[in-house]
Amino acid sequence: MNILDRQCANSFKAGVHVLALGVASLMGLYNALAWIHRRERHSAFNTGLYGLAMWWELKQIRRHLVDGRGIAEEAVE
Repeated sequence: MNILDRQCANSFKAGVHVLALGVASLMGLYNALAWIHRRERHSAFNTGLYGLAMWWELKQIRRHLVDGRGIAEEAVE
């Protein structure tokens, strides 16, 4: 499958991660609001977990965009 190759379909791959970032953001927001309202420990934990998921998705989006432009990651950092 060509889509699994590192240099193939990076715009599509970035789009999938943008969708995942949106879902993680909504779920994180919901859990943050639930924690503020109910002060349940699992809601606070989930908020942190979704925060990590958002960080991961941002990292993946950046990687696919850099790969798509053919820029070495070391040059960007």
